Amino acid sequence: MGLPLVLALALVPVSAHAAATPAASHAASPAPTTLLPATNPACVKVTTELKNADKVYVALQYGVIATAKAYLAKNTLVNLLAYNNSIIKVLEAANKEYKFGSSNPRCVAASTIATYNSYLKKNLATISSIQTSNINGQPVGAPKSWLTYIPAGLLK
Repeated sequence: MGLPLVLALALVPVSAHAAATPAASHAASPAPTTLLPATNPACVKVTTELKNADKVYVALQYGVIATAKAYLAKNTLVNLLAYNNSIIKVLEAANKEYKFGSSNPRCVAASTIATYNSYLKKNLATISSIQTSNINGQPVGAPKSWLTYIPAGLLK
């Protein structure tokens, strides 16, 4: 849960701290040790929820790939907006995962929570920038780079 997804703006597809993007982000996913030992039932549930949220995050990345293909095949405003908005959906999914992890300090290490909070802020700024790109009719990042991207999760 800490895959770089921020700065999705005009980076190579998107380099946000949540959405795996074609370009390598600046921060790698936190090490598996960032989740505290899930020995009690509450932490087992938290870990399960985080893994489920991560699956949604990964699935949405396939949507970015599909919309990037559609945009490249036919450069229309509708396709451009679908592409840009698919990236926003990935960032929002990452934020959901980060918020959930951050709200469970008994099961997630304090240093990881601090990292998640940092990624949340960056992702929110990135979403705002993508919305500006929408207004200006500009694609986010390099849509072509998504064609070779392999979706990845925030958790290791």
